[in-house]
Amino acid sequence: MKEKTHLGNRLLSLLLTVLMLLSLLPSAALAADTQQIALMAVTQDGFLIEPEYVTYHSGDTVKDVLKNSSHTFSGIDNGYITAIDGTTDNFSIHYDGDGYKLDQSADGLTAIWFTTNSGQIYGANLQQLAANMAVYNTATNGLKDYKAAQEAYDAAVKGFYAATDTTAKTLNDALFSAIDKHAKFLEGKTTPLTISATMGGEAITPGEAVFTSEFGTVVTVKNTNTVDLIPATYTFDLSDGEFRHVRGTLEVKEGATLTAELPAGQWIKSVGIGIDNFWKIYGEMPKLDVTAAEGTYLIPDHAYNSLYPYFEAGDGVNKTNIRIYKAGDPNGNKARSWESKATALTDSVESNSLKNSDVVCEARLKGGTYEQYQTYTLHLIRTPSLSNLAAADSVSGLALSPTYDRATDTYNVVTSQDQVKITPTALCSGTAITVAGKSTQSGSPVTVNLADCEQDSGKKYLIPVVLTANGQSVTYTVKVQKQATVSVTLNHEEGLDVKVYSQTGDCIEPTSSTGTADTYTLTLGLGYTYLATKDVYYHAECAFQAVPNRSYDVPTPVTGDWLTGLSARTGNNAPLCDMSPTFTEGTHEYTFTVESNSSIFQLQRVRADSTYQTTIYYHGHSNTNFSANSYEKAVTTADTRFYSPPQFMAVGGYGNTARLKVAQSKTVNGATLYQDYFINVNRTMTLDSLSAKDQNDVVVPLNQGGDTTKATFTKLVYDYTADVSEKTSELRLTLRPLASYRMDADMTVTVACGDWSRSITYDKDHRPSDRQTVEVPLKAGSAAAETITVTVSHKETGSIAGTYTIKVNKQAPIETTITTTPGDATVFLTSDVTGDRILPGDKGIYTLDSGSSYTAVATRYGYVGQKKTFTAGEANKTVQIKLEKAPDSTLKDIELPTDWPLFRKNDENNGVVDVRTPITAEDTVLVWANKLGEGYSGSAVGSPIIVGGYLYTYSGTTVMKVDKETGLILKTGTMVGGSSFAINSATYAEGMIFIGLANGRVQAFNAETLESLWVYRDALGGQPNCPIAYADGYIYTGFWNSETKQANFACLSVTDEDTTKTNEAKLPTWTYTHNGFYWAGAYVNSDFVLVTTDDGADGYVTGRGSILSLNPKTGKLIDSLQATNVGDLRSSVCYDEETEAYYFTSKGGDLYQVKVNADGTFTKGSLRRLHLDNGADSASAPPMSTSTPVIANGRAYIGVSGTSQFGAYSGHNITVIDLTSFSIAYSVPTMGYPQTSGLLTTAYQDKDGYNYVYFFDNFTPGKLRVIRDMPGMTEVDHSYTTMETYSKNGEEHTIETAYVLFTPDGAQAQYAICSPVADEEGNIYFKNDSAQLMRLSSRITELEVTQQPDRTTYSKDDTFDAKGLKVTAHYANGATKDVSDYLKYTTDPLTTDDTEITIGINLEQLVKDKLENLPENLKNQTAKWQQYQDKDGKAGVEWEIPTTSVTITVEESHNYGEPTWSWNNDFTASAVFTCTDDDGHTQTVPATVTDEVTTEPTCDKEGLRTYTAKVTFEGKEYTDTKTEPIPAKGHTLTAVAEVPATCETAGTSAHWKCDVCGKLFSDAEGKTETTLEKLTIPATGHAYGEPVWKWTDDFKATATFTCANDTTHVENVTAEVTSAVTTPAACETTGVRTYTAKVTFEGKEYTDIKTEVIPAAGHTLTAVAEVPATCETVGTSAHWKCDVCGKLFSDAEGKTETTLEKLTIPATGHAYGEPVWKWNDDFTASATFTCANDASHVEKVDATVTSEVTEGSCEVGGTRTYTAKVTFEGKEYTDTKTEPVPAKGHTLTAVEAVPATCETAGVKAHWKCEVCGKLFSDAEGKTETTLEKLAIPATGHAYGAPVWKWNDDFTASATFTCGNNASHVETVNAAVTNEVTTEATCEVDGVRTYTAKVTFEGKEYTDTKTEVIPATGHDTELVGAKDATCTEDGYTGDEVCKVCQTVVKQGEVIPALGHDYKDGKCSRCGAEEPTTPVEPGKPEQPEKPTTPDTPATGDSSNMTALWVVLAVAGLGIIALVVLLVTKRKSKED
Repeated sequence: MKEKTHLGNRLLSLLLTVLMLLSLLPSAALAADTQQIALMAVTQDGFLIEPEYVTYHSGDTVKDVLKNSSHTFSGIDNGYITAIDGTTDNFSIHYDGDGYKLDQSADGLTAIWFTTNSGQIYGANLQQLAANMAVYNTATNGLKDYKAAQEAYDAAVKGFYAATDTTAKTLNDALFSAIDKHAKFLEGKTTPLTISATMGGEAITPGEAVFTSEFGTVVTVKNTNTVDLIPATYTFDLSDGEFRHVRGTLEVKEGATLTAELPAGQWIKSVGIGIDNFWKIYGEMPKLDVTAAEGTYLIPDHAYNSLYPYFEAGDGVNKTNIRIYKAGDPNGNKARSWESKATALTDSVESNSLKNSDVVCEARLKGGTYEQYQTYTLHLIRTPSLSNLAAADSVSGLALSPTYDRATDTYNVVTSQDQVKITPTALCSGTAITVAGKSTQSGSPVTVNLADCEQDSGKKYLIPVVLTANGQSVTYTVKVQKQATVSVTLNHEEGLDVKVYSQTGDCIEPTSSTGTADTYTLTLGLGYTYLATKDVYYHAECAFQAVPNRSYDVPTPVTGDWLTGLSARTGNNAPLCDMSPTFTEGTHEYTFTVESNSSIFQLQRVRADSTYQTTIYYHGHSNTNFSANSYEKAVTTADTRFYSPPQFMAVGGYGNTARLKVAQSKTVNGATLYQDYFINVNRTMTLDSLSAKDQNDVVVPLNQGGDTTKATFTKLVYDYTADVSEKTSELRLTLRPLASYRMDADMTVTVACGDWSRSITYDKDHRPSDRQTVEVPLKAGSAAAETITVTVSHKETGSIAGTYTIKVNKQAPIETTITTTPGDATVFLTSDVTGDRILPGDKGIYTLDSGSSYTAVATRYGYVGQKKTFTAGEANKTVQIKLEKAPDSTLKDIELPTDWPLFRKNDENNGVVDVRTPITAEDTVLVWANKLGEGYSGSAVGSPIIVGGYLYTYSGTTVMKVDKETGLILKTGTMVGGSSFAINSATYAEGMIFIGLANGRVQAFNAETLESLWVYRDALGGQPNCPIAYADGYIYTGFWNSETKQANFACLSVTDEDTTKTNEAKLPTWTYTHNGFYWAGAYVNSDFVLVTTDDGADGYVTGRGSILSLNPKTGKLIDSLQATNVGDLRSSVCYDEETEAYYFTSKGGDLYQVKVNADGTFTKGSLRRLHLDNGADSASAPPMSTSTPVIANGRAYIGVSGTSQFGAYSGHNITVIDLTSFSIAYSVPTMGYPQTSGLLTTAYQDKDGYNYVYFFDNFTPGKLRVIRDMPGMTEVDHSYTTMETYSKNGEEHTIETAYVLFTPDGAQAQYAICSPVADEEGNIYFKNDSAQLMRLSSRITELEVTQQPDRTTYSKDDTFDAKGLKVTAHYANGATKDVSDYLKYTTDPLTTDDTEITIGINLEQLVKDKLENLPENLKNQTAKWQQYQDKDGKAGVEWEIPTTSVTITVEESHNYGEPTWSWNNDFTASAVFTCTDDDGHTQTVPATVTDEVTTEPTCDKEGLRTYTAKVTFEGKEYTDTKTEPIPAKGHTLTAVAEVPATCETAGTSAHWKCDVCGKLFSDAEGKTETTLEKLTIPATGHAYGEPVWKWTDDFKATATFTCANDTTHVENVTAEVTSAVTTPAACETTGVRTYTAKVTFEGKEYTDIKTEVIPAAGHTLTAVAEVPATCETVGTSAHWKCDVCGKLFSDAEGKTETTLEKLTIPATGHAYGEPVWKWNDDFTASATFTCANDASHVEKVDATVTSEVTEGSCEVGGTRTYTAKVTFEGKEYTDTKTEPVPAKGHTLTAVEAVPATCETAGVKAHWKCEVCGKLFSDAEGKTETTLEKLAIPATGHAYGAPVWKWNDDFTASATFTCGNNASHVETVNAAVTNEVTTEATCEVDGVRTYTAKVTFEGKEYTDTKTEVIPATGHDTELVGAKDATCTEDGYTGDEVCKVCQTVVKQGEVIPALGHDYKDGKCSRCGAEEPTTPVEPGKPEQPEKPTTPDTPATGDSSNMTALWVVLAVAGLGIIALVVLLVTKRKSKED
């Protein structure tokens, strides 16, 4: 056996060796150019593509890889993946270097992964993690069985979606470590392990040994004591080949031995199984073939999923641990108790199944290191059983005794016949059945002749029923007793219908009948029942026994009705159901109608006698199906209450029927008398819900019966109205027939309108409980109302269809005017219904839909915007909006003339500067690069702008102000969100920074503080991919939602409208909706806004973009032009003054030119298109451009894409266009697509005539290129280009490209979507996808000392003092800069040898100075200095800043004392230090002098100025002071002329005022001081007289008051005029009207009057007809009345005047009697009085009703008495009505069960009465209980095995978690011991094993952890050294370890010396000289064979030879294997 194993291992090793050799070959040698790359796709819900490896060919793009995979990538041909394997989502794609261009070459890539986590940034660790996950997932070498690898992979799967590059490193380290360890393990060599096994004290050879390594590999050997294993940690299991085992863990190493003892004896003596707790019902299950190791147990198929085993232990067995598990699942083991029948083995068998299973029991004993255990296997064989058994004879069915029960196998029946039928029904299919030896199918009857059956001792016939399955048979026996027949007579009233039924319900026919007596032949001794019926509904029923010659008198049923009332309802508070007919005496069949959404049916019956017993019979009914269950329920509720039959009703269209049995409690002749009432329930079909919206998804209220105050759907209200606009084209009805699920396929909903209709049917996939929307078409534009009907019907007979009617009313439009204050505010009106903007007509009037809601937004720069929502209608025909002035801005403009405040620098969107930017690579240096974000998406850093001499940018949710010199962040602010891909720069204006944010937002910040000012949120949202333009107080920008969705272009006032808020919501001045705006920066002036749009289509081949001209104030479209070629227009609009034209580019590959008229319309015919070139120009790969043109000197410069947008050297270029001819002058190739816009400088025109234009490659590393150009050039300046080499399809290509000025290197190398910006010094700032912000500068060519330091002479050990030193840096571009503030020089003590000091730039000091004034959170920054450049064709070449020097003199040291100070007249000073050792040595140090006014002079007092001189000498500071008086200033007097007093103001006398101190003097010399009070001349006051009045013709008046002191002071006061008729005009005389004018002026009232004559009117007579008198009113005789004076006349001429009294006819009066009272169902009442004189005079008076209740209890009813009272014509009338108050009954509330926990008791589910508080165990409240009876005891804890935690110091703890409640956790600190388990050797590490032990709840637990003991190393000595002789080689000797004898270092051969012959003899050895000479120094030996040349690494010239060698080696290996196998086989034979 051992030889076989070794042979297999050798074979495996040889094959692995071949595979390893093959893996070392170049991939080209393996499979042409096939390569592999990892691929995966992950969403928040998990992996769409689990990491896998896919193959591709060299030269394939990422797109090719994806297309050739087995997965589907929708949208791939359009460049953007929209769905993966059918799952649509917003996917980001990542691969090496954070590539995301599908056209990029796949060569060299490691992994491609898609994710929906847009915030995940590419990182090398994420990339490596993806690759290693694919390694694991595709592994076939057993890696997946390695637990550490499984855990690491599972953690990676769980964590990848949300991983950052940092967390990915942790995940990848764990996974890589596991893969690496597994690979190294497999490469290991095996070592033999000796197995030393004993059992019962005697040595044995294990029958089987299984070794599982920690790496998941398994080795199994049998009947051997040795096994070859690779050294590692293994778990092992040794057995005797039967049931005795020992297992444990061991460390396999060279020379190891496994010593273990197997358990002896038999621990599990026997096993029994029951299928119920304690084996109470079925007892012990049969068992077969029982041995010490296994047994077969017969388990019936009806057994549940738990078995109850009983384990009997052998003698002396430890009974603490026995466990059970299903075979094959040892991890599912569960502990069980010895010798107990109460512990269940769950999940051991399937219920109602014939499926067999095996269960393994283990008895365990852990002693020492290993665990002994014995197994016993239970083979569970399922046996069949019956689900039913029935018997019958030819007369009737036969009752089984006992009734069928699956625990019973023997039954008795009695018959009088010779044959019986037996019908067996098996529980499970697949069961074979025989009855009395006859085969039958389950459920089929078998006729058995009793004569053929055996009989038992009691003469019963035995009928066996045998079931067979799984080779096992089960027998049921039916014992049949044959009985004689007897005659029984039933006497009854003639005409009475009497029937007899057997025990099985079969009807028995009489053998004879006389009309009053029926005779039956029945089986002796059996029981029967007779049922007598009269008039269908009245019955007598009695059970009797068949005895010989017996007669029974059948009583006649009582036909008087025993119910006096019957009603139903659908809930406790619901009204009564419609009932047909109404309850009538003698009627016993009733139909109730219940609406289809009710599942409740409550029945109330009122009995004639409360002792009558009521029982209801019906079939069950539920929401999911019709129950086959028949219900028989006793109705025990009081007659005043309703009873709810369980499961009687479900929602839907199906009704139900029931029989109500009403029986007397006493019997007559032993018979029960009862009556039947039959109930039928039909359904009225209703909808559960119905709502409406119009085509714009706006809710349309449904008004019940047209009542707008009831705009809600109610299922029992069928008539509705809906008000919509005439423009409405459809009404969307959302409806649901049922509130809860019901599979009702017989239901139909039909919606109809006019000739249109649609029906909805239902099935299992379209449930009536699902809401569906039906789009009902309307006649848009028609004012006529339309009617919609919704009909719900059902196929069930008796169901009643319900039809809902919706009358749709149309609303006509209404004209509306909107006015604003101020009047020039912009109004932006939108429909709240459609969201569309509404523009006014020519007269400024809006035409709106009446009843529709609108929102008007009014804005104006400098004002607070207002939003007003209103409903169009007559009440709102004029809408007024008043704006409040915004607070004055405190923001100050910080922009400098040289700044770059927005995307393209200026209003023309033309990035042209006149600064000397660097133009040669050698003169260009990357100064700093600061990583301010992550990647290229959500956390990318934005492109910078320059404002106020600082950089502004943003990243993630942070806006930053950055120092230009160092890249340090100086200030930060918080954005309310990120900015998608951070594509655009911020924009600056009016002291504010504006940034576009994701989800359609713009946020404004204070540019100084970066505090937020306001936030705009666009209604359509979208990515902020547009630059923000500014003009005249407004900003303009657009958003983008997708290639095909629309988005808004918005205009916003920049005004900070609320200075108290930081994130106030900004209202848009206007928005304009179009296809989307991407990189579409607007050109804005006072007359129009120009902006371009997307084409609205995917790809480049269909849609066309547009250029829009919009009114900047209103956003109204002035004009638009569609592009003349396909493609999105994605550039800013650039204006060129020279050509007076506007320019933009397209993704379709074009440059456009257009001209615009002054009114904003496009000049007709001015749109020109120039198609660009990329060398191919295919429809799928056009020469697209998103580059905003940069224009100068009649030339435009544009970046153009190649055929592969993200593929290198695919035709990308910088194109130069001559605008005069509007043609391409030439183009210059680039590596990547110059996707952004160029920077152009004109600064060198005066030097070389060129413009220099800068572009970035959008391809890693993101090179900055520059071309130089001048008008007239038609090709590139070849002296200013870069030659670049690249590989394609295995070939090298060299191409001339645009000059490379700079190449980002290392961490800075990335794709670049950034337009460069420059400052006044020529520095260039940019960012790329590395998320680093960078500065490029001209290199410093020289540092010049422009002023020597103050001190140049020093003493020895002094340090250099740079005070006074001035240094200027000179740059390659000619710029200079004073760098004196941050110089670098030595601070070491000076020596006398020092003659000059090297001066450099101290960048650290520069940073330190910057950091000093920063807030604490920014002080920890460090500058990211780079200082590298491109040089000699290489990138990343380090560059050093040059230095300069200062000459100094250093003398020996002096001992200087305090200085002598010397002050000069000009208050300069110096300190003279004299050496105390030699006063001839002096040092004069000029002092720094400061001064301050220590006492200020006044007009008449002197002040004092103090000068302080300070020097620092030899590290110590010295100071001295000197003072100077400041003369008194004297008064500076100015004459102030007299100001005369006026009527209203006081005057001032002439005087003089001091301009300095403000004192006043009455004289010019300033001697006499005075005060303002003394100089004041009082005001004279007004002297107004009486007013002059002025009246107008329309009787308005004005009073004019003139001041007598100053007639220019005139006040006109408008009078308040009242009028009164002072003399009324009569019909015959004139009257007078007097007008009185009144004013109040200066507290006095003045009046004036004016009169007006009122003409006489004359009589105006009207005939008045006679009015007859009535009961209540007097009558009036016919007459005439003057309409003016009211006089009455008896004649038509008005001559005979009369009076009303004379014309009056007296009233007749009422004659009311007693009222008629009316009581309503709700117990309201009214009294009706009728007049006896006139019956039409009826007075109905609503009564005041009071009620008084005699209260009942839960079980006893009460009485309510209602009293109605009215008072009529002074008299009071009353009436009463009573109502029984039902016993309340218990109001039960279900109380859910509270499960018991480990520590607390639970409570069983029960019901509680809310009224009386009693507790019940049933829902009907029949069984009262107590809280004690309901208690569930606490379960107690069930702690399992612990989880161990080891600390670094090898302390440990064990954590136990309760199996019942995982929150119950106990942690126990372990006692740890250690021992050296493997000693360290010279080369091999040893192992120290730590064992942790805890005792918890009486049980001991252990765990181990190992620590490596380092190898000791070799201790060597020299062995075998030997000197060389003349003829023999010598040997230097081997270095051999003294400990392990290993040769550590092989010695070397010392060549033989050769003979040294002198005088014929060797001088060394004396040998004679031979006659034939031998070459000196060369021994005589054969030549060694030469070694053929070995090919160098990567050399494929000898690959064929290598293949041959490998092939031969492989054939040799195979031959060797065959030979070994053959030899072994021959030996075995």
